[in-house]
Amino acid sequence: MLTAETAYLFAHTLLREAAYELHLPSERARLHGLALASMERVLSRELQAHLRELALHASLAAQGAHGRAFGAKERRYLAQWAESAWKHFDFQAALDASLRIAAMRHKGSRSWVEAMIKAANACRNLSQFRRGRGYAKDALRQLRGKSLKLRAELEQVLGALAYGLADYAGAARHAGRARKFAKAAKSSSQEALAVNLLGIQVWSRGDLRAGLKLLERAESLFRRCRNSDGVYVARMNRGIIYSDLGDLKRALELQTDCLKNAQSRRDLRRLASVLSNLGIVHRKLGDIPAAREAYRRADEYARACGNRELQAANLCNIGNLESMAGRHESGFACLTEARDIARELGDSAAVALYTINLAPYYEKRGDFDRALEVLDQGIAMARATGARHYMASANSQRASLLLLRKEPEQAVAAAQESIALFDTMGLVDGIEAATARVYLTIALAEDGRFEEAKAALAELKTHKRGYAQFVADPDPENKIAIARLHAHGL
Repeated sequence: MLTAETAYLFAHTLLREAAYELHLPSERARLHGLALASMERVLSRELQAHLRELALHASLAAQGAHGRAFGAKERRYLAQWAESAWKHFDFQAALDASLRIAAMRHKGSRSWVEAMIKAANACRNLSQFRRGRGYAKDALRQLRGKSLKLRAELEQVLGALAYGLADYAGAARHAGRARKFAKAAKSSSQEALAVNLLGIQVWSRGDLRAGLKLLERAESLFRRCRNSDGVYVARMNRGIIYSDLGDLKRALELQTDCLKNAQSRRDLRRLASVLSNLGIVHRKLGDIPAAREAYRRADEYARACGNRELQAANLCNIGNLESMAGRHESGFACLTEARDIARELGDSAAVALYTINLAPYYEKRGDFDRALEVLDQGIAMARATGARHYMASANSQRASLLLLRKEPEQAVAAAQESIALFDTMGLVDGIEAATARVYLTIALAEDGRFEEAKAALAELKTHKRGYAQFVADPDPENKIAIARLHAHGL
């Protein structure tokens, strides 16, 4: 009889384990079989919510007299658990299920390789890039050319993991191989994924127009194989490039279209990504309230689905808006947290970016030496990872800071380096290149080189789109820069 005194007799873990070990293995297996049968009967309408427990009981029941039957049930419940985890963006559960499926397969078999690919993909979504690369490389060693399509898939996954580690050369190498094997296997779906990855890599290396062309090709391939999810991934990435190129109308159109798609699918990760991109577009358009709201919602979705990489990016964006509004301590806290997350994830390029974004905080405090030191640290990190975009932005900031220190000659050199980097990346018409040209013009004027300053201003005004964005931008620093131009009669 159950009494108040005995109701919690086995509640302690050690007591439960001791009681469990008193039974023979065959008896434990029988009891797990009974537990499984009871759950299947009582929870017949709620099995999807208990797939993990069902798989566990089936696994332990398989150690008894009816091992084959329970083994089949374990495989079925594990497959359903993995599918449900992916559907609900529970990537930790997807990883656990994939590894358990792999453990049940013969190492090197097709099903084992497929499970390891899913495990590597789950790691990518969890930002566990090195761990995922280990699983993918293990699968690649075992594959030994058995399937061109699987080889293409593995190379694509390895490329995505390399990109997550800021190994852009490695990402390009794997993407190229993935494309080659996909073509040989006549797999349009795998070729589309490879071309999409290659486009992202080329864009990240600074060749935006080439990246845009590849992403347009990827979108076409996705449409051909009726992969609507892939279509919107390519469109979202194209929207980012249009934003970088200064075509904000086109960028807004593409990101808004992708937002509607993500909302219809209730895809939290995609919602977080698209809203973050929309925040950037609104920020460049000068609509700060819309940008802040987009970043806030993106951060909410990123936290909900455990995407720490995107969480850090949104913290950086929010931190910059806080600093613009004069809330420098709040902005500094956001940026520091973003950098700490990037360090934990081992994302060197992101650490460089967030370090660079900390410099204005010290500038606002009047600590110009520390601001320059932070910028130089960020530039060195960006150079080490090949992140030319971050190097260009940092040098533009450096020029602005050197002007405040009354060092116009050095400011000219920093602005020229920034412009040269933007030019090599094809970013001649965006707001960032325009910003660097504004500081070059001011620096030349304050260094007494007025004819060169006039020529620099004329060059600046030929890039109408970027200059118009700079003038319209609500950042107070831009207004100050325009006033300095006017003060020199420019």
